[in-house]
Amino acid sequence: MHCLVFGYGYMGRIRTEVLRRHPSVHKLTIVDPVAEMSALGPEMALLRPDEAIPWDACDAVFICTPNNVTAGLCIEALRRCGRVFCEKPPGRTWEEFGRIAEATRGVPGHTLVFGFNHRLHPSIQAAKALLAAGHTDVAHLKGGLPSWKQAGLPTKVDRKAPLPLMRQVQIIAGSLIVLGVVLGYALGPLWFLLSGFVGAGLLFAGVTGHCGMAMMLTKLPYNKLA
Repeated sequence: MHCLVFGYGYMGRIRTEVLRRHPSVHKLTIVDPVAEMSALGPEMALLRPDEAIPWDACDAVFICTPNNVTAGLCIEALRRCGRVFCEKPPGRTWEEFGRIAEATRGVPGHTLVFGFNHRLHPSIQAAKALLAAGHTDVAHLKGGLPSWKQAGLPTKVDRKAPLPLMRQVQIIAGSLIVLGVVLGYALGPLWFLLSGFVGAGLLFAGVTGHCGMAMMLTKLPYNKLA
């Protein structure tokens, strides 16, 4: 595979390293306005955004750019390649969402994936559940409930709703760390490994945006919408 990577900042470098290790990727072309060739591997090429992009020769496009150019690049990559992975949210405004959605309709058999870690946010999980249930008029509130309440709009509180997912993760992880410390002093030093294991898991979640505990908690019945 020949992959195009737009943007060689923090996420661009992480994505590039992952692609370099993939056995199916034989060539990487980085498109970035300031990256230096000396920072890239021998199997990679570097282009500036104003140079000719080898759309016809690429098999997949990875977009790791700032949000202000993400929507336009997604649309062009869809039309020119059809296989796009983007590290950012789909757009900053509803108009940008609409432009991307319109572009997908013109590319049969396309692949478009957004690797944005807010996928685990409770509001995103709730929106996905509503969409899966067949609701088509789902909207994500800018500013969330605080902005809604500040505007003086009515709210209805579900007293039986579970705690937010991230608070559940914090409570469970914190409890396991404290338990490991207490048992380490009371029963033996091997129990300290429990605290270390949970701490390593939290570090991994923070670095990658993937939290295994959160994913498991979403599967529990009390965290699912009725």
